[in-house]
Amino acid sequence: MRHSRSALRNGNGFSLIEVLVASFFLLVIMMGVLPLFHRATVTNQMSYDNTRAAAFARTEMEGYLQVPFDDPFSAPSPVMSIPGGDTSLVTEEYYDPDTETWIAGAPPSGAQYEWSRKVTVRQFNIRAIDNGVLDDVEVLPGNANSLNVHLKQVLVEVQRGSQQSLFGPPRQLTLNLIRSN
Repeated sequence: MRHSRSALRNGNGFSLIEVLVASFFLLVIMMGVLPLFHRATVTNQMSYDNTRAAAFARTEMEGYLQVPFDDPFSAPSPVMSIPGGDTSLVTEEYYDPDTETWIAGAPPSGAQYEWSRKVTVRQFNIRAIDNGVLDDVEVLPGNANSLNVHLKQVLVEVQRGSQQSLFGPPRQLTLNLIRSN
């Protein structure tokens, strides 16, 4: 089938100007849609981070729910006994993604890590909750008479990463558990 030159000139096909104008409109539309894709990616990553942080915190918190209230010999499970003279027991760990395990201690200075977790255990007398707030001045030291210790507060703080990513600053989640004897 042969086309004559007059048939091609009469509108069979697109001119270069028409293609450029259509490409420009497509570009304008795409520039409006691209931020939506970026925002969706950021929201998905934030949701993933929040879910992992909550899972890491809940897992640790469940260990503190199972351990005896004041048993200094509960190792290797979480320990609720505060050393004598101290007002809190603080443990720190960081998550090694290669071995998928928590490593005890603070992350080494300058090290890149995916997650860190800090657990603080404090103890109180029952009168400490009279005003509905556990104040720092009402904390009982570790060598307090065990008959006076009625409440233990466990704070689990999980934080994502040692650096800011493309998806914003590191995320932090804190769970607060108050156990009674």
